[in-house]
Amino acid sequence: MVAQETKEPTQEESEAERAHPRGLAGLARLGDAARTGTWLAEHRTTVLWVVAGIVGVAVLASLPINLGRAAIGGVSQGAVYALVALGLALVYTSTRVLNFAQGEFGSMGAYAASALVVGVGFERGDVGLVSLFVAAFVAVGVGALIAVLTNLLVIRRLGSAFTALVATAALFMLMQTAQFLAFGLQRPFPRIREGTAFAAFGTNVLWQEVVIVVVLAAVAALLAMLFRTPLGVALLASAQEPYAASLYGVSPKTMSSLAWGTAGALAGLGGLLAGGVFRNIEPGFMTTDYLVPAFTGALLGGITSMSGAVVGALLLGLVTTIAQQLVTSYQLDSAIPNAPVASSFVVLLIVLAVRPTGLFGKKG
Repeated sequence: MVAQETKEPTQEESEAERAHPRGLAGLARLGDAARTGTWLAEHRTTVLWVVAGIVGVAVLASLPINLGRAAIGGVSQGAVYALVALGLALVYTSTRVLNFAQGEFGSMGAYAASALVVGVGFERGDVGLVSLFVAAFVAVGVGALIAVLTNLLVIRRLGSAFTALVATAALFMLMQTAQFLAFGLQRPFPRIREGTAFAAFGTNVLWQEVVIVVVLAAVAALLAMLFRTPLGVALLASAQEPYAASLYGVSPKTMSSLAWGTAGALAGLGGLLAGGVFRNIEPGFMTTDYLVPAFTGALLGGITSMSGAVVGALLLGLVTTIAQQLVTSYQLDSAIPNAPVASSFVVLLIVLAVRPTGLFGKKG
């Protein structure tokens, strides 16, 4: 009896399997296919990015560019974009203002460093340890101070985000004019350290590039720690729900000043690092050379996301560096005099058309 009971289900399964055209094994395969389709639907964006990355690498390999130099230069250039983009994202997240004067906070910091640190050799290019710390303190302090004053004296007196945007654009032109009147068309600016640090990917990596990337990593780590402290949580809370945050004793006005001051400090640090890239600074150089790429990078990553702003800026650094190499390779410098900014505008248009919230941004 026991043997018959154990055998009958086996016979029934065989009959059921013969009854179905595909059989139970076929049904199992259909189930696996359905699960695969569900996984692809859930991870469609990731799959598309992986495919786009593979295609992109294949295309880049066929172009007349130095991939090693593009990678190294793109990361270092993108790091400066990221410092400006972080400030843009921080101000927008906390006050919903697109700050077109963000670049000039960096320009003013760089000019202040070159003007006030003459006594310790910074302007002459003799950048010792004392010179470096004093210059960094001056650039960061001036950037933060101007940003806070902008918030207190201008932004708070305006009634809408649009008028604030126009006001920050006017401040950019005002500060650029002030730099021209005070310092002229061009001013020498030293690198933090001259020379080659090491060789990688078939190209030389400069000390200036190493310093820029290290500074960005340190800033990103400090900001990540900030947003895990009560002060950082209060800043984010006052940005998202100012009324609710005020009920818990958080002052939205204080938090907005903190956001603007931090953004100005980041811009000042970016100006100090960017000034050494060209060895000369010009009035408004942080806006003309860095603001549009930084703004595009922030939008690409998601202007409401700090980590997204960094990732987007680094990606855009690669794009602008490759664009410059292509323009040089095909001798199009006269037709496209500023390839990084031109390529940034192209990416900006694509982002606005395809994904306005960016890679990591959220609608809000």
